[in-house]
Amino acid sequence: MAKWEIRHWDGTSEKSVGEMPGNLSESEILQVLQRLACMSLKPQEILSASLRRGSRQRSAVLDRAGFGLPVQVDSGDGFYSANLVE
Repeated sequence: MAKWEIRHWDGTSEKSVGEMPGNLSESEILQVLQRLACMSLKPQEILSASLRRGSRQRSAVLDRAGFGLPVQVDSGDGFYSANLVE
């Protein structure tokens, strides 16, 4: 059965965070990664990342990095990634 493997890279090491069911969409997994990334952000960083695209005060810290797999999100101190494994 397929599953999403979620990992965190802090710049020096990579560690497993956990797994999610493989029936979740990329959009749903992106939301999970964004929630995990928020744990290492300050409240103001989360607020500025939540502004509409095009706003001068907006931060891209919680935006998806790249296209396709793995799904990746910057966490300020590294990044979270999810890869679909059969």
